[in-house]
Amino acid sequence: MPDIEEMKNKAEETVQNAEGQAQGQDQAQGQGQSMKDKATGMMDDAKGKMDVTGDGKVNADDVKKMGEDAVNKVKGLFKRD
Repeated sequence: MPDIEEMKNKAEETVQNAEGQAQGQDQAQGQGQSMKDKATGMMDDAKGKMDVTGDGKVNADDVKKMGEDAVNKVKGLFKRD
């Protein structure tokens, strides 16, 4: 017959391991949410930088303006004095 104390110890270890895993999952979910918030913030920053016209929207006008700016910058590189 197995030792009762040994069985109690194994049961306690199992419970502690389960609690530890549950805490680890809670922390991972918290970090996941934090990463989601960071990613959202980064996207908002990128959209803000892409809004060249300053109208609060990223649309074809912004893309056109960015293209024109890029062309002018390249032309400036090749311009001779």
